[in-house]
Amino acid sequence: MIKVILILIYLLFISNLIAAQSPVRLAAPNMRNILASELLRDLLRNHPDQWVRNELYSIINSGKIALSFNAIGKDSEMALSQLPYNGTWLVILGINPDFLLEKRFPDTGTDKRYKQLVIYHEAIHIQNHLSGLILIPQSEKVPDEKEANRIWDSEYAATRLEIEFAKRLGWNDLIDPVLRKTLGTIKEPIAHLDMLYQALILEHLPHLPKSDVFEKTWKKRYQDQRSRLLALK
Repeated sequence: MIKVILILIYLLFISNLIAAQSPVRLAAPNMRNILASELLRDLLRNHPDQWVRNELYSIINSGKIALSFNAIGKDSEMALSQLPYNGTWLVILGINPDFLLEKRFPDTGTDKRYKQLVIYHEAIHIQNHLSGLILIPQSEKVPDEKEANRIWDSEYAATRLEIEFAKRLGWNDLIDPVLRKTLGTIKEPIAHLDMLYQALILEHLPHLPKSDVFEKTWKKRYQDQRSRLLALK
């Protein structure tokens, strides 16, 4: 019993430490968020990618990026956004606690690899933002073609690098089954494009401001890129 109490006190300390070092507290701490914070810390510190392992946790801890366990819906895992704060924009990494606390795969090792792959995807967005290459969207951004293209470019880059990362580590079992069958063949770029377009329409579009500009822009980008790829075969 004493050991359990000490563990809970330690987890509360870790959660408060992260909150204290962030420039803004986005949610009152509770035990579920505390446990999720500790699991995230473990996944970051033991991540197979060096930048994630050595830099990302420090960036979050420094307050350049704030954590929120209440900023996204239950049907999402992780998502990045920018919110106005003290006259500037603060990058928020929204995390669904269920994503960290509940298993997607029954095997513990596979489940951990899956979570680390999702983290790697978000880390690419963060790297692109910090380098000024592709900025994370601002919450008050008015839907337009430029924003739709930014989302397409951002997700195309992140999913492409995520696939290469998984292939490099031998994590092919975590890649989309349809795409997995094409790995290493001339069909892979088209399968990746098909997967990206479907994910944008089914997973991203419902969370964006209501506007037909996103779907129209993405459909055109998809059709143009697919035509070019088919012409290369």
